Amino acid sequence: MQEPVGMPSATASHDEVRELLGEVDDLTIERVVETGATIDEVAEALGQVEAEEDGEALEAMPSSSRVVEVRAILNELAREQEPDEVMVYETR
Repeated sequence: MQEPVGMPSATASHDEVRELLGEVDDLTIERVVETGATIDEVAEALGQVEAEEDGEALEAMPSSSRVVEVRAILNELAREQEPDEVMVYETR
């Protein structure tokens, strides 16, 4: 069921972000939560980062500035990974 127009969705919780992103450090999770993004926005950003990593061109613009912020955090995390490490995300 969709939220009524004009009703903001709830900010994603620490536990929701942990469940979606899997094994990432607590600082990264806290940074994502602090953006105020909803769990749907975090999932959107994650999907865009995964598409970029797979070499796919992004066709759609992000739905909000929070998606852009979360995507930047996830891209930063990916750059910090060792070259031989693979980022593993759990999907819902």
